[in-house]
Amino acid sequence: MKRSFSTLFIIISILSACTLEPDSKRPFLNLGFEYSVPDNDIPLRWNMWNPEYDFKLVDRREESGKCFKIESKHLYSKEFRFFGTLPLDLVLGKEVELRGKIRVHSVNDGFSGLWCSVSQCDSTLFFDDMKDRGIKGTTDWQLVSLKVNVDTQATDINFGGILSGSGTAWFDDFEIFIDGIKLIESDPSVLEPKKEEISSLQKYIHPLETLDPDVKSNNDLEVLDKMIQHAKVIGLGESSHGTSEIFQMKHRIIRYLAEKHGFDIFSIEANMPEACEINNYIKGLGSQEINPIKNMYYGVWSTHEVRNMIEWMKTYNSAVDRMQFTGFDMQFCDESVKVLESAFIRNKNVKSHIKELKNKLTERKDYTKPLSEEESKLIKEKINIKLSLIREGIDQSSMDTKKKAWLHQNIRILEQYLNLSPAKRDEFMAENLLWIKDQNPQSKIAVWAHNGHIKKSGYSMGSHLSKALDEEYLSIGFAFYHGKHTAATGVNYTLSGQKSKEAYPGTYEYLFNAIEEPLFILDLREAKKDSSMNGKWLSGDMEFRNAGLTKQKCEFFRTYLVDDFDLIIFIKESTPTKLLSPSE
Repeated sequence: MKRSFSTLFIIISILSACTLEPDSKRPFLNLGFEYSVPDNDIPLRWNMWNPEYDFKLVDRREESGKCFKIESKHLYSKEFRFFGTLPLDLVLGKEVELRGKIRVHSVNDGFSGLWCSVSQCDSTLFFDDMKDRGIKGTTDWQLVSLKVNVDTQATDINFGGILSGSGTAWFDDFEIFIDGIKLIESDPSVLEPKKEEISSLQKYIHPLETLDPDVKSNNDLEVLDKMIQHAKVIGLGESSHGTSEIFQMKHRIIRYLAEKHGFDIFSIEANMPEACEINNYIKGLGSQEINPIKNMYYGVWSTHEVRNMIEWMKTYNSAVDRMQFTGFDMQFCDESVKVLESAFIRNKNVKSHIKELKNKLTERKDYTKPLSEEESKLIKEKINIKLSLIREGIDQSSMDTKKKAWLHQNIRILEQYLNLSPAKRDEFMAENLLWIKDQNPQSKIAVWAHNGHIKKSGYSMGSHLSKALDEEYLSIGFAFYHGKHTAATGVNYTLSGQKSKEAYPGTYEYLFNAIEEPLFILDLREAKKDSSMNGKWLSGDMEFRNAGLTKQKCEFFRTYLVDDFDLIIFIKESTPTKLLSPSE
């Protein structure tokens, strides 16, 4: 029977110290897909997302219970992968076998199977997705398995199911064997939050009075003074890319950091050279168009909230040049090429290299003419040769040191663009932020990005910054309980206000809402020190909202919040950001 929880608080505990001994606490993994997200048809504890596929829990006709169904929407659908995570202390240095039952229909141009990856930081130690032996065509239920010997140095082990290409696949009855012994998972513990637990949490709560960045008094923000005293780089996150209240609150904090604590660089999750156009705007240089944000590619930033902040920065800089606007992303290449073209407009030799570089980049991203792996490799090699020649041209030029550094950085952005992957993107973003810091050693930087990038755990940008900067990096996550947020829908990724999933029992936001404060800062560093029984739950493994650019069925993902962030700012209700019209 499918089980869901909508009125009780779930504490789901996957403990790093669990073993296979009968008396030890066992993890809850929902291997049989019997527990669903409250008021939803997706399985609890599994992570998944892909707009090219439909996915949901359905009745299993042959017997009682549920199974997980994935169906491609288009003939050109690429891949759907869902995954869970195994507790490391259970599996390090051991043989792990994953078994599961799969049924498929019309899987003719791809395959279905199980998959597993073992990583050490951002290096892959093992990967198997059964591509060479996956299930194809139309079949009844089949039992499949894969094995891995987990390296003792591993930092992550993820596993799950995959459907590659078009068709339909059903998954059920997953099992984990560790050194040949079947892992018997626990049921999720179901408990009501206790008054003592809420009271314990309230010791680390600091209520805030307003979101309004134009408020005259910032007395309530003075609580930040002690919390951020060592920070030179502060990451300001967001649980969605489209919550007006979060954008306003970040604007308010950025003003406070600038005016009281001397933060003089702002850096946002946007392409590096494109952000320079806005830097010129706030300094009264270059184009003074009313909406300079539109050239940054990301429609989520083209809002009244962000424009209001940019206009404040322009006013703040009007008498004295006090703040820079920067970006640290590298997902686009055109503007970096333009920067190089502009620098060498009178140098025929380097100019010819840039022209050939531009042509090869265009060829590489021409999706109407798919390239073979060999063709793609050859083009990449030619691009790298051109980048080396242009780099030599920079070194041999008579430009000043600062100009040369900026041109070299644009070469580096193009190299990053050529080698993008989800883990590498965060590594590159951290590299670019550290470059900004190195170019401005006396400055302090306020960083604007998604929670998933500024957090300190995993392969995130924040984890790289934390390792490089230690206590000079501070991570502030944002959370909300319910409401709506701006998200992209449809094949054209149209931005509009979408209903947000209300936080349910088993999520951190559900607990924060129980405090009955609509707006507050939670000091996780202090809360983490609480070793009492009432304080331990906060260090546990629960779910936290992680809504990205697109509207998703699954908005909450499992995490250890105290490892992710130093501070949390909670806002009870979210409303969509106010998008700028094309004429604004």
